[in-house]
Amino acid sequence: MPVGVLSLGVISGWDDTLIPWKEHIMGISIPGLGGFNTQGIVKQLMMLEQVPLRKLESKQNEYKSQVQSLQTMNTKFSNIKRAAWDVYGRASKESVRFDTAEIWEAAKATSSDPMVGVTTTPGAQVGSVEFDVLQVAKSKQATLDLDGVKNLYDAAKAKGEPPKISIMIGDKITTISPSSATAPAFARAINAASDSGISATSVRVGDNPDGTGKYVLQITGKETGADKGDFKIFAGDITQGLGLNAKTSKTDAATNSAHYVYEDAAALATAVRNTGVQEQALNIIHQSSDAKIRLLGQERTYGSNEIQIMDHVKIDLSNVVQKTNPDGTPLYTDALLKGVKVNATRDFDVAAGKMEKMMGALTDALNTLNRGMQSVTKEGIDPTTNKRFTYTAAGPLGNSEGRELKNKIMGLVSSGITVTDAEGKSQTYSLSTFGVGFSGGVEKGADGQVHGSQVNLKFDAEKFKKAMESNPEKVQQVMVEFAKKVGDVASKVSDFTEGSLTRSIESRQKTVSYYRDRISEYGDRLDRKEAQLYKQYSSLETMLARMQQQQTWLAGQLSQLGGQ
Repeated sequence: MPVGVLSLGVISGWDDTLIPWKEHIMGISIPGLGGFNTQGIVKQLMMLEQVPLRKLESKQNEYKSQVQSLQTMNTKFSNIKRAAWDVYGRASKESVRFDTAEIWEAAKATSSDPMVGVTTTPGAQVGSVEFDVLQVAKSKQATLDLDGVKNLYDAAKAKGEPPKISIMIGDKITTISPSSATAPAFARAINAASDSGISATSVRVGDNPDGTGKYVLQITGKETGADKGDFKIFAGDITQGLGLNAKTSKTDAATNSAHYVYEDAAALATAVRNTGVQEQALNIIHQSSDAKIRLLGQERTYGSNEIQIMDHVKIDLSNVVQKTNPDGTPLYTDALLKGVKVNATRDFDVAAGKMEKMMGALTDALNTLNRGMQSVTKEGIDPTTNKRFTYTAAGPLGNSEGRELKNKIMGLVSSGITVTDAEGKSQTYSLSTFGVGFSGGVEKGADGQVHGSQVNLKFDAEKFKKAMESNPEKVQQVMVEFAKKVGDVASKVSDFTEGSLTRSIESRQKTVSYYRDRISEYGDRLDRKEAQLYKQYSSLETMLARMQQQQTWLAGQLSQLGGQ
């Protein structure tokens, strides 16, 4: 065999065909052995395996979105329910009696003179009244100087230790124990006894030579009126030896005080006089007094400055002072004020405000529904190309449940309200008569329901108040019935345990949990699959590497043979 020529037949048994070794032997290789990428192959295979997982995750996210949207709607319907309850005075789900007076019998009142305050409560009588203010109610106010305080303390100390001071107002006696014969100590003891009926202030009126303060004790009754505002002060505990048993009594060790209440104020006053105990002399600033007004031509007396002038209409004379001329002289010699007019009218703003709040809650829910029913643009990944793409899908509320909720809201407003009068006759009223209706394009289907996403709810407060002025009883009857209807529908939807939305949310939450478990299980399977593929292809890569080594060795051997 010529040098430089290799016969493959020597190796493989083929026919002797001479091939120049320099052209072919040096290029011997086995296709596929070089550049084997285990990681890339496994990654591509796992992308295909992950397609079902992505579908599971997509479904889970879809249900999560529905849960969030339904929870939002549940809150909206709960707001509707409470706003509806406010319209007819329902306090809670368990309430069987409703207080509508606060809303539908609300009143407001005005006074012709700013010094006379006026307030109303639900059910106030509508009308006007005129009166003169002759006198305002006052509580007694007096002072006790330093000598008076010391004398009172010493007299009390002479009657027993610790020294006690008695305070009597009407049918009540309170005993206190000042810590010393000073105005500040007396003030602290009086104010600590909250049931005493008086308050005290230690007023600094100067300084002593040693720099300490000089004080006067100022005492003021807590209540007004000739009886309730008049207090008397005694040295010692005058409850001893009265010959009367207190109806109630209590002691307070923390303040060293005691409080007694007797059956009758007159009997108590007589018993105290009979003991011969002397009342402490005080410097009177002003005595307690009753309020007096001239009403319907007669003088009338009241123990308080707050006077109920009409049913549920109360005036307040606390800020009344003498009306004066420009030169400061009294304008009236027989009165503080004259010709004060109080006018009470129905306050339709209260009911209008409650209605506006309920309609606002309905509108808010409808707007949220409309947004949730709109189509949305979503993003996906092509499992074969791993490229992102967008597509259009229904909104989280764009299903039969969302449409049903919307129909409930629209139906509440579009359908009339039927009420029955005292004679048993029924009549149906359109809500538009009372300012409740729609704005936008209204379309009614064959079922009589309003359809179309462009329809909005509206409430015309002015139209409502005009209807109230015309016939408040009818408006109240119709609107209360409407609010009950709204509240009942909202309760059935959003009730914490029985609401349709509550059940839907719970159902979807279970579905979300189901997908979470499936995703977890499938993820575990993918982990095992990936490990298996890595093991399989790593073994193949190792085997091919060995074959590559063998190929290299064989090429070397053939090269040596060719060189001989």
